[in-house]
Amino acid sequence: MPLEVGFWKHTLKNLDSAVVENKPVSMSEGQVYVYENSFPGYTVKYIHVDNLAVRTCGARASLKSGGIGTSTLLIILHADANQEIRSVVDIWGVEDGKRSTVLPVNFNNMKSMYLQPPAEVPAKFGARQIFEFSIF
Repeated sequence: MPLEVGFWKHTLKNLDSAVVENKPVSMSEGQVYVYENSFPGYTVKYIHVDNLAVRTCGARASLKSGGIGTSTLLIILHADANQEIRSVVDIWGVEDGKRSTVLPVNFNNMKSMYLQPPAEVPAKFGARQIFEFSIF
C-alpha cells in the first residue's frame, strides 16, 4: 500500500529518493525494512512511498516518527511471507534557514544483533580497521 503524506508543490526541494529492493523470504513473519533519515536545515513537507511491482510486491509503508513539519523521519516497510519489497521513497521539503550541526556518531557503543565479526579480527591499518561480517 502506498504512503502519501503532505502536499507536493513545484517549489519543494527533493531531499532524498531511495529505491528499496529486497527479495521475498519464506519466514512466516515476512520482512521489514527501516528507512531513517535526518535533514538538518530542512523541513519535510511531502513524503511519498510507492511499490514498483504491484503483483509481487506487497510492502506496506507506515510512518513511525517524525514526518511533516520536522527534519527527521522513520518509515517502516513490511512485506508478508513470500512477498518482496520493491519500493521507492521520495522525501521533499523546504529549507528552514536553521543550519544545525549534526554531532558525529560514536560507533564504539553500537552493537548489532544480526552481524558478528569473525573469530580473528585483522590488525589496524592506520586509522581504519577492516571487518568481514557474517550473518548467522
